[in-house]
Amino acid sequence: MNMNIREISIEEIKKKASSKAKIVRNIDSKTIEIRSLRFIGNIKVDLLLEAIENTINLTGKINTEVELECNRCLRNFNYPLNISVNNNFIKKGIDKTEGCFELKKEDVDNLYFQGECIDLLRNIREEILLNIPNYSLCKEDCLGFCPKCGIDLNCMSCNCKNNKENPFAILNTLIKEKEK
Repeated sequence: MNMNIREISIEEIKKKASSKAKIVRNIDSKTIEIRSLRFIGNIKVDLLLEAIENTINLTGKINTEVELECNRCLRNFNYPLNISVNNNFIKKGIDKTEGCFELKKEDVDNLYFQGECIDLLRNIREEILLNIPNYSLCKEDCLGFCPKCGIDLNCMSCNCKNNKENPFAILNTLIKEKEK
């Protein structure tokens, strides 16, 4: 189905005999507008929308690759994102989409919309941002830099003694003084 991903019409989905719409598309990463990320190629989406009364159930996958910077060695590396999506869009009145209101437990897992259309591009953007790691490593055993000489320990070794001073060492001296 060739639908505008920014304006998914609930009525169009409901008109279909199965009340379902499948969206398989490559999205240009520039349309997502995340300045802090560099995408490697396009964003591939394979989504299924199912209309049930005033709810749209969105399931599927979002696949892309982004370039991140390692937090230990500061090298750039490619990070694949393979995101499983399972969201419920619920059509609600103004009372649930604007202003202050109390959330119930079942409300936390739902996304609310107003009007007759859903902007899936916004949801795709949010899913990508939520799946970027807070602390990114080029590899699990990345050694990073030597804290004394600054050499990249992944490439070379240094002769610096790794004298990690124990912050509790002073307690040993206090104990020894007390024993005297």
